[in-house]
Amino acid sequence: DIPEAVGDALDSQYQQEVVKKTKDLREAINKLFAELRQRLEALKSELDIGLEDVADSFDRLLNALPV
Repeated sequence: DIPEAVGDALDSQYQQEVVKKTKDLREAINKLFAELRQRLEALKSELDIGLEDVADSFDRLLNALPV
């Protein structure tokens, strides 16, 4: 069966290309998410520091009020 053999060969080639493209796409997406995660972790650290500063300032304000 020549048509079946040609079809199998083309299908095999197509599957190889699809797998390669899928792998490349997955790697690119993983890289983007890794970079996004790093940026979000940095932002979280900055926000934690900022919140601590606000809490300290609020405590000082409360302590400065005459009771």
